[in-house]
Amino acid sequence: MLTDDGEYYMVESRVWREACPPMCESPHCPLVDHRPKYLCIGCLESRLGRRLIPTDFSLIPMNFISDEAYGRSARLIDRMGGRFKDEKVIKEWVASEMEKLELSDSL
Repeated sequence: MLTDDGEYYMVESRVWREACPPMCESPHCPLVDHRPKYLCIGCLESRLGRRLIPTDFSLIPMNFISDEAYGRSARLIDRMGGRFKDEKVIKEWVASEMEKLELSDSL
């Protein structure tokens, strides 16, 4: 999710479904996709009824991009916590994932 508050993140699908269930379960209903696309951390936590924890965040490169690239609110940094402690390992993992994406795009 990208908000104006410096909160650029993505949570696991299970977390998003819990916070933003479809209005209707029928795939033929036009209301099935009337859900918010973006929420700040506070609104997401309000819908969940709890604070986010590090394992709520998806293990995808977007969640590891540097603060300078997208900015991170103090609240987002706090919630991501220990998931992102070892910066060297994270940078290596992101580089590896980005390389995979580049390779798949060239096929």
